[in-house]
Amino acid sequence: MSTPGDALAALLARPLGDLLDEVAHQQFATAGGSSSALTGAFAAALVAMVARSSRTTWDDAGGVVAAAEAQRTRLSSLAAADAEAYARARDLLRRVGQDREHRGAAAAPSVQELNGEQRDIALAEALEISAATPLAIAEVAAEVAELAAQAAASCGADEKPDAIVAAVLAEAAATGASGLVLVNLAIREHDEWAVRARAAATAAQASRERAQAA
Repeated sequence: MSTPGDALAALLARPLGDLLDEVAHQQFATAGGSSSALTGAFAAALVAMVARSSRTTWDDAGGVVAAAEAQRTRLSSLAAADAEAYARARDLLRRVGQDREHRGAAAAPSVQELNGEQRDIALAEALEISAATPLAIAEVAAEVAELAAQAAASCGADEKPDAIVAAVLAEAAATGASGLVLVNLAIREHDEWAVRARAAATAAQASRERAQAA
C-alpha cells in the first residue's frame, strides 16, 4: 500500500515537462486541485528565495525562510494528496452511481453497488473527501500570500518584484482551490468549509494587494 510520502516522492520525481503534459492531456488526476497546490508551492519557494536574499537587511528573514519552506513542503504534499483523495472519491461515487467528470457535478448513473442508507453515507463521504484537500490548499496558499506581502514590504528593491510575483501566484492558488470547495455538492453556502474557503481567497487577495502597494 502506498503512503502519502510515496505519492509525494513520485510527484516530485516527475520532470516538469512531463507533469505539464499529463495535466494538458488529462492524465493527472484532479488537475485543478493539484495544480493550485503546486502553484502555491512555487509561490512559497519564491518567498523563501526573497527572504534569503534579504538576510542582511531584514531581521525576520530567517523566520520567513523557515515558514515558507514549511509551506512549500505542505503544498507539495497536498498536491499529491489531492490526486489520491479525488481518486478515492471518484471510486465511491462510481459505487453509488454518481460518477462525475468534475468536482460536484453529477454525470450519468453507473452501476448501483450500494443501496439506501449505505449509499447516502458513501456519497456524503465521497463529496467530503473531494472538498477537504482543496480547502487545506486554499488556506495554506493564503498563508503564503501573507508571507509574500511581508517580504514585499521588507526586502530590497531588487527582490520586491519576485515577492509580488509570489503574492500573485499564492492568490491564484488560494482562489482556485477555494473555488473547488465551493462547487462541491456537499458544501452549502453557509457551511463552515464554505466560509473558510471564501475567507482564504479574500485573505490572499488582500495580501496580494498589500504586496503590490508596498
